[in-house]
Amino acid sequence: MRYEPVPSDLVPCAVFIWIVLAVTSVAVVLRAIVRLRITRTFGKDDGVLITSHVLNIIACICWLHTHLTLGNYPPRSPELFAAESTPYFVAFISYSLASATIKIAIGHFFFKITQRPWQKYLVLSLVGAYLLSLMTSCFIVLFRCGVPNPQLILGSENCAINGDIFSSLGTYIAALNSLCDWIFAIMPIHLVHTDQRMNVSSKLAIYLIIFVAVLGSIVSLIRLPYYLHSTFGPAVFERNRLVIFLSVLETALGALALSLSSLQPLLKIKRIEGASKISAGGDGLGPLPTLGAKPSDWYYSAKVFKTKTKNMTMLSLSRLGVLPDITMSGTVVSPEDRDSWMRPAPPPPQVPRIPATKTAIYSRPRIPSIGAVLAMPMPSTESLAPSVAKSTFTVAWKEPV
Repeated sequence: MRYEPVPSDLVPCAVFIWIVLAVTSVAVVLRAIVRLRITRTFGKDDGVLITSHVLNIIACICWLHTHLTLGNYPPRSPELFAAESTPYFVAFISYSLASATIKIAIGHFFFKITQRPWQKYLVLSLVGAYLLSLMTSCFIVLFRCGVPNPQLILGSENCAINGDIFSSLGTYIAALNSLCDWIFAIMPIHLVHTDQRMNVSSKLAIYLIIFVAVLGSIVSLIRLPYYLHSTFGPAVFERNRLVIFLSVLETALGALALSLSSLQPLLKIKRIEGASKISAGGDGLGPLPTLGAKPSDWYYSAKVFKTKTKNMTMLSLSRLGVLPDITMSGTVVSPEDRDSWMRPAPPPPQVPRIPATKTAIYSRPRIPSIGAVLAMPMPSTESLAPSVAKSTFTVAWKEPV
């Protein structure tokens, strides 16, 4: 028996959030494949991102289960809180952990791509302030009734800490989260806009990813009014319904932008596979070098191919990679973010050309034996007259082959 029907806006919200989570899951899996199989740079930040996404999915499942089964119990009844407090509390804790871990992953990325000390201090201060505020708020919520008990935390009005404090804490956390999101969104826009060596297509691709991140920032702003009306008490399920939904959506968009930023190596593989099928006159690169080709011709073709594919290598959104893999004004990308898997092969050894010079070949005179010398007749006086003697050696000039 259902006491209340399913809210009319719950179904479209559920469909939308699961579409976003499915797309984000694909992006996270592709990011993991790139880091494990291609760049071989899988690190702790990737593990933090995956953990955040898994926690976000758990929060969404518990939130959806709670609101789909609320109608099975009388409104604000003890049976309702006994049955639904635990899954709702798990959704709250899972979202809080997902929000903390995604901020750590985003902060790690921006800490790597910034070069100026004040930029690094800004990133650390924002992430640190958010994590400290989130942990303080969670501590107050968990122990507001003494020993943590989901049923008392969510439904009791007789705790030492009033349930309406969640409205103030939630609004403060949401405002700080929105500030972090907008600063982290503006920072790459400034870095990309000031770089003059990127082509238009690379900038458009980066701006598209930044746009996804900005959507998460917009969601964090939309969430603020809902926190103002949130509470812990008998009306918790009625007034907090969209708070966790918007929180899960905001975290999913952040994970999506963070994952898309690392998929550039897949584009490079696609580019190389396409280039291997180019005919002799297809792209102006000429035929592929053969075994009989001169080393100089092969090196020229390699340099032309590298120049043609340079535009595809501009997007290195790092380990997290929102920014191009070039040294920009005031920006240095970590060596881990460079495409170590595609290091160009060294050019073939060049055979030095020997200049065409004439080589002198001297024919050494034959030395007679001592017996032949003694048997020779003594020269006469006339034969000792000055004369032009023949050279005892000959010079032959020979062109090199």
